[in-house]
Amino acid sequence: MKARDDVQSPAGPAVSIWVTTYNVPPAAVIIWTATESDLGGLLRWETGIVHSVFGMLFLAVLAGTNR
Repeated sequence: MKARDDVQSPAGPAVSIWVTTYNVPPAAVIIWTATESDLGGLLRWETGIVHSVFGMLFLAVLAGTNR
C-alpha cells in the first residue's frame, strides 16, 4: 500500500500500471453495457464513470513519472 504513494520507486509505477489496467478496460465495458437499452441503469453509469475517473487519475500519475 505504501508503494502507491512513492512514484519514484520501481514499485510505484508498477502499482499505477496495475490499477490502470484494473480500471480502464472494465470502464469501457461497463459504459458500453450502460448504453445498451436492456442492460443500462443509473448504477451502471455511476460505476462506469467512477472507473473512468480512477483510470484517468492513474494514467496522469504514469504520465508524470520520470523514468
